[in-house]
Amino acid sequence: MGNEVETRATKAPAVIKRAGQSLKIQRLTPAIGAEVGNINIGDAARDPELMASLRAAEITLEICPTSNLLTKALADEDAVREVFRAFVEHGVQFTIATDGPEMMRTHLRDEFELLLRIGALDDAELQAANERGHEAAFVGRHAHARA
Repeated sequence: MGNEVETRATKAPAVIKRAGQSLKIQRLTPAIGAEVGNINIGDAARDPELMASLRAAEITLEICPTSNLLTKALADEDAVREVFRAFVEHGVQFTIATDGPEMMRTHLRDEFELLLRIGALDDAELQAANERGHEAAFVGRHAHARA
């Protein structure tokens, strides 16, 4: 995956594509009008101002829970739960993904089961994240089709 932010025509949802365990953001939407480097999701979840900016710009984060645990980007399951709860409480949009299932030995259903088991998300929140993931997966295709 690239490190770009894709947007639809004018002010549509943007998707932050991950690079490593930090979110690489080269450019945020004009609503924020800022250049940002790496954002660690743990740091982002403790920064209400940043979460408000992400929400206002309608940016969707792609998060790989198991990868974040295995690489120690998030220390433990408690940290994973805290990050997801903070994003939900602050209205930050996100999708759930896997990072190299062949290396991490996980699949999307395993990620969902983990998040449900540790109380990071409930069934409705998991379903919303999954639907958002399907919608966000096509943002780039729609933008390219119109260009």
